[in-house]
Amino acid sequence: MDMGTKVKLVGTEVPIPGSDSVNWIELTVPSSVSAAAPAAVSSAASARESFAPPTEDRASCSVIGDPIQSYFIWRINKSSPHVLELLEFSADKEFPRNGLQIVFPDALSPFAFICLDKSNHQDGSPYLLYVLTVSGVAYLLQLKSVDTYVLSSSSILPANEITEFDVRLYVSQGVITSVAASMGLFLVGTDSGSVICFKLGSLHRTSPGFHFELRDDTGIGRLWGFVSRGKMVGAVQDLLIAETLGRPLAFVLHSDGTIRVWDLLDCNRVLNHMVNPHSLGGLFKRLWVGQANRSRNIIPLVILHKQNMEDTMETISVYKIQFDFGDKVIFSMNSSVQSIPLEGGCVDVQLSEHNILILKDSGLVSHNMLHTNADVEESQCYALQEEFVADQLYQSSEQFPDDLLWITQSMFSSVKDQTIAFVSSVFLRKLLHPGIFHDGVFQMTMLDYNRHLAYSDLRNMTVDGLKKEILSLIEHEVNQTPLSAFYRWKVFCNRYFDHWCKSNAPLGLLLQPPGDAIVLIRKSSVSLFRSMEKIELLVSGSDEVSDVINFGLSSSDDKFGWEILLEVLGCVNCISQQLGKTASAVIYELLMTTPMISPDDFLPCLLKTLETGYSSSVAAFDSRIDIVLEKELVDHKKIRKFSAHMMLALHNLSSKAAAWGRVLEVIEGYINFLVPQKTIQKFDTERSVDMNTAVLVQSTSQVARVMFESATDILLFLSYLLHIGGQLLIGLVESHARKEYISRSLQDAKGQWCMLHHLLGCSLLAQARGLHGTVKETKVSDAVRCFFRASSGEGASQALQNLSDGTGFPQLGLYNELPAAWKLHYYQWAMQTFEQHNISEGACQFALAALEQVDEALSSNEAPDESATTIRGRLWANVFKFTLDLNHYYDAYCSIISNPDEESKYICLRRFIIVLYERGALKNLCNGQLPFISLTEKVELELSWKVSLNPKMQYKLRLAGIYIYVSTENGIQPHGYLGIAKLDNEYILTSAEYLLCLANIKWSYSDASALPPELVDLLVEMDLYDMAFTVLLKFCKDTGLKRNDLRTQPLLLTSSKNEATQPGLLELGGPMNQVRGNSSWENLELYLGKYKNLHARLPVVVAETLLHADSEIELPLWLVQMFKSGGSERRWGMTGQESNPASLFQLYVDHGRFTEATNLLLEYIDSFKSVRPAEVIFRKRPSSVWFPYTAIERLWCQLERSIALGHMVEQSRKLQSLLSDALSGHLKQLKVDSEDAVSLLTERKDLTVLETQNFHYRL
Repeated sequence: MDMGTKVKLVGTEVPIPGSDSVNWIELTVPSSVSAAAPAAVSSAASARESFAPPTEDRASCSVIGDPIQSYFIWRINKSSPHVLELLEFSADKEFPRNGLQIVFPDALSPFAFICLDKSNHQDGSPYLLYVLTVSGVAYLLQLKSVDTYVLSSSSILPANEITEFDVRLYVSQGVITSVAASMGLFLVGTDSGSVICFKLGSLHRTSPGFHFELRDDTGIGRLWGFVSRGKMVGAVQDLLIAETLGRPLAFVLHSDGTIRVWDLLDCNRVLNHMVNPHSLGGLFKRLWVGQANRSRNIIPLVILHKQNMEDTMETISVYKIQFDFGDKVIFSMNSSVQSIPLEGGCVDVQLSEHNILILKDSGLVSHNMLHTNADVEESQCYALQEEFVADQLYQSSEQFPDDLLWITQSMFSSVKDQTIAFVSSVFLRKLLHPGIFHDGVFQMTMLDYNRHLAYSDLRNMTVDGLKKEILSLIEHEVNQTPLSAFYRWKVFCNRYFDHWCKSNAPLGLLLQPPGDAIVLIRKSSVSLFRSMEKIELLVSGSDEVSDVINFGLSSSDDKFGWEILLEVLGCVNCISQQLGKTASAVIYELLMTTPMISPDDFLPCLLKTLETGYSSSVAAFDSRIDIVLEKELVDHKKIRKFSAHMMLALHNLSSKAAAWGRVLEVIEGYINFLVPQKTIQKFDTERSVDMNTAVLVQSTSQVARVMFESATDILLFLSYLLHIGGQLLIGLVESHARKEYISRSLQDAKGQWCMLHHLLGCSLLAQARGLHGTVKETKVSDAVRCFFRASSGEGASQALQNLSDGTGFPQLGLYNELPAAWKLHYYQWAMQTFEQHNISEGACQFALAALEQVDEALSSNEAPDESATTIRGRLWANVFKFTLDLNHYYDAYCSIISNPDEESKYICLRRFIIVLYERGALKNLCNGQLPFISLTEKVELELSWKVSLNPKMQYKLRLAGIYIYVSTENGIQPHGYLGIAKLDNEYILTSAEYLLCLANIKWSYSDASALPPELVDLLVEMDLYDMAFTVLLKFCKDTGLKRNDLRTQPLLLTSSKNEATQPGLLELGGPMNQVRGNSSWENLELYLGKYKNLHARLPVVVAETLLHADSEIELPLWLVQMFKSGGSERRWGMTGQESNPASLFQLYVDHGRFTEATNLLLEYIDSFKSVRPAEVIFRKRPSSVWFPYTAIERLWCQLERSIALGHMVEQSRKLQSLLSDALSGHLKQLKVDSEDAVSLLTERKDLTVLETQNFHYRL
């Protein structure tokens, strides 16, 4: 179907009961004509294998009588080319149990025509049958009613009821390419373009005028012979006869695109039209013609064509033949009015007054012929029986048969025999369902197992006998497992479905007015198409039935109720997709059979499956590790995807509904809609069941199945809500939704909406007192939102000033001010209120909001006495205070430079430098982030004053001063540390020189850009270990700390006794409080704990030094934990700081500690794998999973080398096995996670991870 066309499912197929089990009566046609080509046949024709079109699967239906008395269906199957099947049926009778199989002496062309013999209707042979063999012999048979042959003793058709003649004698050029017939007429088209007409059945073959060729010449023109034959045309591609306007017309489609219409009474051509082969395609295939519309004077005509033989895309082009009445009927034809591209093969086409029905391999599609643009048309689709059979036998892409085994195993985990019996019971019920079970298909499937069943034996079998026959194939083993029985069922159903599709391929359509009933002729059965019922349309997602459900709401809320129902059905579909249709099948089996377990006990099993998946019982199905791992990965993927989708669906539902009580009302209305409506019809008890009644019963069972599955899905949804604590989910959401609903209802009331939000904000602010963390943040955020809403509502100033003093809002007497003036006062009050509660973040928001109102507020008549500069200065000073409290130094400094009040600005600047000094954060003055525009002198003045008060801070303050000077002189704002690194190095080296001087060691430096080679040794000799660490960390920070930088073992394992404490000496380390330990190992631990945050690689250097000294040394547990620390980081892989698990793994590999390396890797792979499904969203962060794959490869190579050298062979192989299994499962899991991440991102891009966490927490 074209991508622009909208397709709507409106109907489905209903198999006619009994049409698949017809008893065939064989009738043989003798022949007196040789199949060999006569001498008159052209050499080109005789060189071909057949003179007429070869046998194909083809079927059609003829309507007998006016008014309609009966229908005749004929079928030709390629598998039996000599046989034509004939069925006679009537809608007011039971579908016939008997049919004719007429056997011809030669293979048949895909053509037949049956009609009423008007000339011999009373002679016992009322019907005429026209056929043509591939050898070119035509047959006209006089047939009786089918029931007549059932009682006949002879299986050979009498010779006096057979008329045969060799068409090859009358075709002088080419071979037959197309055939058509009507009462008394038999037409053949050839590849030479000619059309020859035989009056077969109306004249004897020897009578004059028995045959003639349809030619362009008339009257005297015939004397000119071939000279006047007219323009040559292409081969006849398709040919048909239609009774139009009371005259038999022959419609001919030629291979070159020429369409000709002939009046068969006058033998005149009435239309000659050439379609454009370049626009339609070069290969024309078939032609269909509809009934003439006398009111519009048109005859619809359809052509099937494609570009070339290799092209898989076919196109249907719709034309309109215009006719006018005058002295004679004049026909004309314009260009195509509609083109319909088709994906897949076109089987048949039927035309009604307004619609065109196209039967394809994948379904039946109806298009409106009045539409001229197929891109914007909404076509209607009818589902084929293949879809239902595939769904029931677990052959569709949406069905997983393993679900049945897993669910059943969870029910009967302790009893193996019950599992096998229950699974078999479910499969048998599906297999023997009407419309699925087929005698011929069952026979072919049994032949696959070398079981031959005669048709008579099969017809005499009872249902129990059929079950025993099938179970003998499935459960023939002794001590079989549920898994083995289950897979036998899978194989059996696969074979059965394959045979079903081949034996029941759709072949043709019949569209019969009135009512345009659609009959589908299959290869071995017959069906009808019906429109879908309202419940089916609702389940399929149609919105055309939104007015048929009574939700118990007011009329104004009907649309809202429908929207809620759609959200509910979205949640239901989420559960249904997770469990498939297996759950409803299992529940149905429990209800229809002797219960092995009650449905009440079964529901908890399903709910547990929805929560944890099937992984807990997968191992019981298969002992093969690779299969188990594969199933676990698939199951984990499904449960993670389901958890995320269900969260989103419930979130949407809670957001859509104003109250959960309303959701329950909507569900109740939907359940009432599912209750079947009782209809009582009185039938004559003596009357047999006709075909209409049988189809009605079959249709009712289809609708009942949909209703049962829908009710089951609702039951599972409601049970799921209760299982996950839905009653507490409902309380919270209902409370919040009630507040929002009240807000909406009162918003239009004068001032009440503002009062409500003001009081709600005060309440939330009071509740936030004493809370901490996320809960407090939520309360504060809601309070801020409420206050802003209160100030923006209509009539806010009057309403809020009428509140009592208990609310904390002062009586300002400002009733006639502009909204901006009112908001200025209100925001300042809110700022002070949040400040009183020590909530600087909220206070800052209202201070900034008040600043936005200053200009407009000062333009009012009742403007305050203060100037704009004073007001802004006070508000900016408050912003400075709040941001400084929040440690937002950049924002605090920006508020300083934004302050228009010079006095207030200088006070804030002084306070800024004091706080930075007290908090040890003066480095913020030197990081290149703060612009010193117009404040350079004031900053330097403050720094100089601080130097005079504290000489110990002289160097640090001097550093800041130099930075400010450099920034000002260069006239730019540097990004980063401009020239500061050298000054910082100088400070470190000067500090080291000072400490050495106190130890009576004279040392100085000349270059501050590099580490003097003797400095660390001198510091170690003097036991100045803290200073030694500081120097190493400073000068090796950018180049990377190496093991050789720790030159002496005492630096690692001894502590300083003589190094004095120098508060504030080192900026990197802060005050140096000398560490003390009871042993060298404890000292080492204390030093690493102190300095590892300054240089993340320090633990790596220590561990490398220890392993280099002794490769077999057991690293201290606290040292190993330093590599593993990182809280939540461990579950996302081996990432982290420089001293991460990957670094430890690398050290183990480098020093031959293969066992420790393997165990470490397995620990983190298992940790990564063990993430719960509910937390999978956090694992899918970009670039969050990393393992040292290169080092892992080196470990593998080292193990290979060890095995090759014969060293620790058994242990190395064991380690390789562990690595192989772990990595295989890990890489599969990564692939699954990546697919899940893309799927979730596509479905809901606008839902952030924080929203998902919050909703999952509430759930």
